[in-house]
Formats: sequence, C-alpha cells, structure tokens
Amino acid sequence: SIRRQRQMCIRDSQLPESMDFYFYSGSIRLSTATLLQLNEIVEILAKAPSIKVVITGYADKTGSVATNLNLSKKRAQAIKSFMKDSGMSEERFIINYYGASKSDGFSNEDRRVEIKFFM
Repeated sequence: SIRRQRQMCIRDSQLPESMDFYFYSGSIRLSTATLLQLNEIVEILAKAPSIKVVITGYADKTGSVATNLNLSKKRAQAIKSFMKDSGMSEERFIINYYGASKSDGFSNEDRRVEIKFFM
C-alpha cells in the first residue's frame, strides 16, 4: 500500500517518525545537543527531498496564555530557521504551536518542539 511505502521510505532514510527537542523555561535557545541532532536530520533530509517536516512548539504552564503561545511559536520558528539556514526549502515545513494548551504542567516534557516527518 502507499502508506506502507511511505513508512518504508522514511525508515530507509534513517529518520524516526518523530523527535522531541527540549528547552529551558522561558527560553527559545537551541542547546548544543539539539544543534547536533538537527545537523544530522538536515543531512538525511538533503538526501530525501520528498520528506516534509511538521514542527510543533509547546510551552509549560508558566506565564500567561499569550506569553506561552508566543513562546511555543518562537521555539518552533527557531528549529525551522536553523533547518532553513542549513539549506532546506521553505515548502518543506509546516509550523504549529499550541502554547500551554496541551501541557500537563511545568516539566521539561512540556517545554519542547516536536518534529514529525512525512511524505
């Protein structure tokens, strides 16, 4: 089936279905570990131009609704900017951000950007 072929292509590209990148409270700064992982992803995606990327930003419940929504947007944009500056074209990205609306609390798990890959 087509779905199975898509999954195999993404698997063949050495990419997981999704990846999470974590942030300090109130921060949009990409850590060294995140930068290293993103470099690897960009290298793989350069060889697989049909794979698209959904980048989704989240925030914990610290701060106001508006602040958290903006923070989650800026986190997602920081990941996208790095990947775009590394040579990926604009058409390959979809950006989502939810602030703290999908947050369980104040943990590191809530302060993240999730990247999903699809064809």
